[in-house]
Amino acid sequence: MPNSRVERLSYIYAVLEELKVFTLDKLVSTLSCSIPNARLKLKQWGSYTSYNQNGRYYALPTVPYFDKNGLWCFDDIYFSRHGNLKKTIIHLIERSPSGITGKEIGALVRLDPRSFLHHFRNVQGIQREKAGSTYVYFSDNPDTYKQQLRSRTTQPKLLLDFVPGISWISALHICLTLYTSLI
Repeated sequence: MPNSRVERLSYIYAVLEELKVFTLDKLVSTLSCSIPNARLKLKQWGSYTSYNQNGRYYALPTVPYFDKNGLWCFDDIYFSRHGNLKKTIIHLIERSPSGITGKEIGALVRLDPRSFLHHFRNVQGIQREKAGSTYVYFSDNPDTYKQQLRSRTTQPKLLLDFVPGISWISALHICLTLYTSLI
C-alpha cells in the first residue's frame, strides 16, 4: 500500500477502475472515511451514478464507453453521460428527429417504460401527444417540436403500421401485387 496521501488516492482510484462499478459503501470502506467525504470524492472525481438500481452504483469517468446516445451498461447496471434517468430521457427526446414513443425510449434505456414513463407526464423539456393507440414524446422547445412533428407526419407509413397483426411476408406480398399491377 502506498505511503503518501496522493499515492494512496491514486492506488484507490486504480482499484476502483478495475472494479468498473462500485457502491458508496465500498468507497467508504476503501477510503476509510465518512459518507459525506466519500460523496465529496465522487464529485471531485466526476463520477457517474447509475440511472437504474436506485442510483446505487458509481463509475469513475475513465471507465464507461458510452454509445452514440451517451449510454453505457455494466452487467445490469446502466449509466448515462447525461446524468439521471430524467435528464437522459429529456436528452433522447430532444435529439430525436421525429419524437419518440415510450416503447422506443424503453428499448434505448433498457428499462420497461411502464415502470417510469408515468413520471414524465408533466416534465419540463417534454410534451407528449397521443398518436393512435400510443403516446409520442416530443421536445417542448417550439422549434424542435415543429421539426419533430413535421418529420413524424411526413415519414412514409409502412403497411405494417396500418394493418395490425399483418406479417411482413403478407405486407411484402401485397406491395408486390400492387407494384406489378401498376406496371
